[in-house]
Amino acid sequence: MSVGFWVPALNFNLSGLSHSGTTKISGLYARIRSAFFLKAILQFHVMIFIAVPGFSVTQQTIYELFSPSYAGVCEPSYLRAMHIRAFASSFINKFIYLKRSFGSKAFRLLDIGAGNHSASKTKKVFPLCEYHGVDLEKEYNNSEEDLQLMTAFYEMDLTKLQFDAIPGNYFDAINMVHVIEHLYNGDEVIRGLMPKLKTGGYMYIEYPGKKSTRLPSMPGTLNFKDDPTHVRVYSVKELSALFAANGFDVLKAGVRRNPWFIMAMPFRILGRWGRGKKLQGNIFWDLLGYAEFVWVRKRW
Repeated sequence: MSVGFWVPALNFNLSGLSHSGTTKISGLYARIRSAFFLKAILQFHVMIFIAVPGFSVTQQTIYELFSPSYAGVCEPSYLRAMHIRAFASSFINKFIYLKRSFGSKAFRLLDIGAGNHSASKTKKVFPLCEYHGVDLEKEYNNSEEDLQLMTAFYEMDLTKLQFDAIPGNYFDAINMVHVIEHLYNGDEVIRGLMPKLKTGGYMYIEYPGKKSTRLPSMPGTLNFKDDPTHVRVYSVKELSALFAANGFDVLKAGVRRNPWFIMAMPFRILGRWGRGKKLQGNIFWDLLGYAEFVWVRKRW
């Protein structure tokens, strides 16, 4: 793939950066947080962005991306009005596959594990999405704004396999990201959710793989056992067989290696250090192969 574009040059004035210990760190962090530094980061990642399937990049869209307003990113008809944070969120794995499947079209999503402001994050990237959430508790890191963005919320214990409240043959996509490792019967839960998906619908599942059991321990989870609520290790082979036996085609599966997060690692590390915080294990997930994923399509 050959891509040519021109990116406006940036000039940085670092003369005011102190060389004393704490002042130097705080000064560096101030620059990391600045819009100019953010702009430089985005320029540095352009070659990664254009390699992501499903995105169309031209010289014009690149120029618009790096204009002072940060407007007019890839596929302007869909993303032009997006906030820069939503633009970055669109490169999260689960959103990459939704984008590949639906583009800018309306679709119905069942999000298994709907805490941590998932509704707001999803709607920023997919404003036409009809969002339905499932979780053990409705208020798990969700604001009133998050709840208002949901068409429906189903509060339930997945391990009980009682899914009657969720409409059947209704959803175009189901996301289940870092959920099944918390379930001793995750395979049965997946099987119970299959009828909720329309024929031709997609399901994306992500979880810590077997390799996570051999990684070093770290705050924020780098080893499977760092999280005491993890109860079972699943594998691509096991889940692929489960889907194949129930009328699904496995479109893609393997170790998650998101180039956006790999390239962003130095800036995430500097950001944590600049704020005096410990590094989190999830910064290194993509580089070290912590997670696996399965992306499937329902055949019948």
